[in-house]
Amino acid sequence: MAARAARGVEPLLGALDIRPWLGGGLDRVIAGGGSGSEGAAMHPDCAR
Repeated sequence: MAARAARGVEPLLGALDIRPWLGGGLDRVIAGGGSGSEGAAMHPDCAR
């Protein structure tokens, strides 16, 4: 069984290129905006 890896990128406030990690077992990325009353929103284009 291959190792699996997940990474959290929160808050995601800009574009992130995950292609360098795709061949190394990365199978999940958890992304979102900031939290709390002054949290920054994640723009949907950042996840594309």
